[in-house]
Order: sequence, then structure tokens, then C-alpha cells
Amino acid sequence: MNEEKWKTIYDVQVYVTFVLILWKNTAPYF
Repeated sequence: MNEEKWKTIYDVQVYVTFVLILWKNTAPYF
């Protein structure tokens, strides 16, 4: 159960990082 929690946290971090990179690429003036 604890490993599942950490896996979920890791997946969220990867997703957030991916979204931030896409956002920076589509809005470079920010």
C-alpha cells in the first residue's frame, strides 16, 4: 500500500513536469 502511494506521487511529479515543459514550449514569453 505504501509503495502504491509513492508510485502515485512519482507519477504526479512526472505529469506536472511534462505539463510545465509543454507550457513553456507553447508560451516562451512567460
